[in-house]
Amino acid sequence: MLQKYLCAVFLWVAIVAGSPYSEDVDDMYSDYETTGRSEDAVIVRTPKFITEQMSMLVNEGETVRLPCIVDRLPGFVLLWKRQTENILAVGEQIIDKRFNLEPKPNGNSLVISQISTEDEGEYTCQISAFDPKFLTHKVKVRVKPEIETVPSELLVVREGEPASLICQVTRGSPPPKLSWTRRHRTEVVQGNMIKWSAVSRHDGGHYICRADNGFGPEPVAKEVKLEVH
Repeated sequence: MLQKYLCAVFLWVAIVAGSPYSEDVDDMYSDYETTGRSEDAVIVRTPKFITEQMSMLVNEGETVRLPCIVDRLPGFVLLWKRQTENILAVGEQIIDKRFNLEPKPNGNSLVISQISTEDEGEYTCQISAFDPKFLTHKVKVRVKPEIETVPSELLVVREGEPASLICQVTRGSPPPKLSWTRRHRTEVVQGNMIKWSAVSRHDGGHYICRADNGFGPEPVAKEVKLEVH
């Protein structure tokens, strides 16, 4: 059923693209060749994009709007595709219900709600015409980091023994930067591990691993306690 519907839609788009029509002739037809013959052809100018291509890095779960605005639209149809293959919308008709359209003067915006990593990729707005034009937006999704420490909460060691605290990333894109700090101290140790060749009682305390990839205003943090006996 969907294939028959798409065939009908594309046939309609082809007819529209091949023979744009408007009651306002001066608005529709930008150039003429005057030869004095009744069979003179009228040259129709394909609309031009006003929107510029964008590369976006957005947080997982956000709502994203991809604009596609042209200088004039009457007589033409905008078509949205993903990865140059999957058709998402034709004109005002939404094909893939995962997406929505927000109408704008001389165009629209493709709306992606609750965006996830599965929505990453290239989205192309096409002006369906004899000489089609394309505008492509690139979307990458940033995922909030999730971390765990080894040990998870408490490490007990004897004074003079070696010790280490490890921080591991279990989720997050792009990969977050890891660092360690001690509670109420300003010194920062970069990387996923903090270690001692021989701990002293002065080393005991609470240590905090932080993971930051720009997802939120504050890094993700997890605390572990080091006890020295």
